[in-house]
Formats: sequence, structure tokens, C-alpha cells
Amino acid sequence: MARTADPHRREAILRAAREIFMEQGYTKARMLDIAARAEMATGTLYLYFDSKQTLAMALADSVLEGLTEVILPILALESTPTMIRACVQTAIRFSLQHTDLFRLLGLEAGLSIEVEHQQPARLRLHALLAEALAQRMQQGTIYTYQPLALAEILAGLIEWVVTMAMIRGESDVSHYEPTLLQFIEQALLPPNPTH
Repeated sequence: MARTADPHRREAILRAAREIFMEQGYTKARMLDIAARAEMATGTLYLYFDSKQTLAMALADSVLEGLTEVILPILALESTPTMIRACVQTAIRFSLQHTDLFRLLGLEAGLSIEVEHQQPARLRLHALLAEALAQRMQQGTIYTYQPLALAEILAGLIEWVVTMAMIRGESDVSHYEPTLLQFIEQALLPPNPTH
């Protein structure tokens, strides 16, 4: 009979991996070290994650799941301009709180995320955003685009801002926000939207 994965152990592994990756870097981190930090045998660790890359991608998923949870209530806001502004600002703030992981995965590790191994949390976030945008398009409060493509483009813009901040060692991206918001609002909002 197959063993059921213990969610508490999985969380302990993710915490340990994040700490080890930050201390040693992705390249130097070893599964042995992660297992020791999580206070388990290396073999037990491999029951949960079959490789260091799988573990790193699970960490990225966990952060994206957290972002989805904070964005979800914002997508339900009645005012479209308020929803757009709050989404952008919240996504930037949340991402900057997790720059250690984004830097690790995107800049230092250089992990390639294959299309078939795209993070489920990223796909879910894009789908939820696309659904909210499609509803606004039907209401006539934003211009009509292909919703999923638009969701991916908007997410990519925010990711770019955070990536540029990381590359430049900035923790304050307030100088990007007015231009980013103006660009997005002009691209999405028709004159005198109904909401």
C-alpha cells in the first residue's frame, strides 16, 4: 500500500529548501543538506521530491499560490479601475516580499521551465485573471482582447518590473508604478467606462 504524503512534512521540506538555497545558492545546495535541515533522512526527502529542480519548482508554485490568494478578492472588486490598480500594486508588493526566491530561480539558478512542466499555480493564476478580464470585457469596462493572452502579458509586465528591481538591487519600485499603471490603464480602459 502506498504511503500518503504528510502535508506538514512537505511544508517542512519547502521551508528547509528555501533556507538552504538562500544560504548556499541553488547550484551548491544538496538534497542531503535540505533533508538534514528538514530533520529527515535523504531517502524520505526523495519520497516527496525526486530532484532538486522539482523541489525548486514546488517552492515557486507555493509563492504563486500565495499571490493567487491575495489577488483573488481584488478580482471581485466592482470598480474596474480600482481592480486594475489594486492588482498591479498588490502583485508588485507581494513579489518584492519574495525576491529571494525569484532571484534564486530566475537569476542565479537559471532553471528552464519547460512548457509541459509549467507551474500549475502560474497557470491557475493566469486562468483566474483571464476569467476576470473576460467578464470585464463582456461588461464593456475594458477593451476586448484575447483574455488569456492579456492575462499572461499583464503578469509578464509585473514580473519584468520585479526582475529589473532585483537586477538593480532595488527594494523600492515606486518609480516604475505610475508609468506601469498609466500604460495598463490606457491599454485597457475605454473613455468613461461604465464601472
